[in-house]
Amino acid sequence: TSVSVLMLLGERDRLALDRGVSAGLLLPMIPGVLLGTGLLAIVGKAYLQIAVGLVVLWFVAFQGLSRRAGGVPVREFRFGPLAVPSGFAAGLLNGSVSTGGPPLAIWLRSVGSNTNQMRHTLAVVFLAMNLLTIAAIVILDSPEISGEWGRAVAGALVGVPLGYALGGRILGRIDERTFLLGHLDTGE
Repeated sequence: TSVSVLMLLGERDRLALDRGVSAGLLLPMIPGVLLGTGLLAIVGKAYLQIAVGLVVLWFVAFQGLSRRAGGVPVREFRFGPLAVPSGFAAGLLNGSVSTGGPPLAIWLRSVGSNTNQMRHTLAVVFLAMNLLTIAAIVILDSPEISGEWGRAVAGALVGVPLGYALGGRILGRIDERTFLLGHLDTGE
């Protein structure tokens, strides 16, 4: 959440966002988060982990099929039907096991988003999704805040800005093709 805030504030003058794409991911994310948070109380950890693996595999298969069909630039998609399952799955996974990123990243890659479109869209969705998830957990579970939690927050207040700064420097050295393909170009 804090990395998303840092990115959106630090890069506000060059944000590559599409409101239609963001809405297409955020709206179905809401029921996904609520259902995922509710699952925490009734489904065992092992079953949730298996479900995460299956959802990620489904989205990887979807990405492979989309590549064969030829990606469509993200600006053409807006609130399209494929954004709905991606947003819902992200919310479900985030609400249950705090792993909502894979469906979003895979969908954004499959529709041809560029580096900044992907990063900025993920930042907006992660910010909203994490805040909703925290609220749902507090309302449904009423967790106690411990000293360990306080130490983790204090560490994050120092570590997150440092990690964001370092990541920004590294990102500046990675070309667009390598970022989107997810591997280093060996020239082969």
